[in-house]
Amino acid sequence: MEEVVEEKKNNGVGFIGAVLGGIIGALPWMGFYLFLNMISGLLAALIPIGALAGYRLLKGQYTRGLKKTIIILSFLIVSLVTFLVIPVYYSITLPIRLATFYQESWLELLYNWFMSILTSIIGLALSIASINKG
Repeated sequence: MEEVVEEKKNNGVGFIGAVLGGIIGALPWMGFYLFLNMISGLLAALIPIGALAGYRLLKGQYTRGLKKTIIILSFLIVSLVTFLVIPVYYSITLPIRLATFYQESWLELLYNWFMSILTSIIGLALSIASINKG
């Protein structure tokens, strides 16, 4: 007789996988923004997809809160990149321009954040559909 070995599921490790997957999913979006000076909101859809992939990869258990976790992580990653990573990057690469960056670019930054949040909903919809399938 063969013994069936059930995989252990770990939500804590799965959460770490979701964070790492979301960050990896954000890299193409950040790259477009920082190096090509273009916002590509559609690439923000990779953030929740990456978060779910990381959660699965590290064997996180499907729980009722998984959808909320992916949504919140996606929102946090988009927000942190937009309001922290991008200004810090510009302050390092363009220190002279930093003072004017905050005065001239806040509306543009808010617009880019808003558009990225909206388009990450595409990735959220795909991720939630995948969660619902089990």
